[in-house]
Amino acid sequence: MANPAGGNAKAGLALRELVNAAPKVHTNIFIVTHKTNIADAFGKEASDVQEGEAFIYRSDGSAPWHLSPA
Repeated sequence: MANPAGGNAKAGLALRELVNAAPKVHTNIFIVTHKTNIADAFGKEASDVQEGEAFIYRSDGSAPWHLSPA
C-alpha cells in the first residue's frame, strides 16, 4: 500500500539493515513481516512472495545480504 509520508521506504531500509546484521554466535535471526515490506526492501524480484513463503538470507555483517539456496 502506498505511503505518501515515505513510511514504505523507511520500513524497507529498516528490514535491509536487520537482514544485513550478523547474528550473534550460535544464533539465528528470525523476522516475520508483510509482503509490502519485503518488496520495499528487496525489490521487484521479491514482490511476488506468496502467503506462507519464506526467504532465507545469509549475512556475516561485512557484506550485503544474499539469498541462500533452500
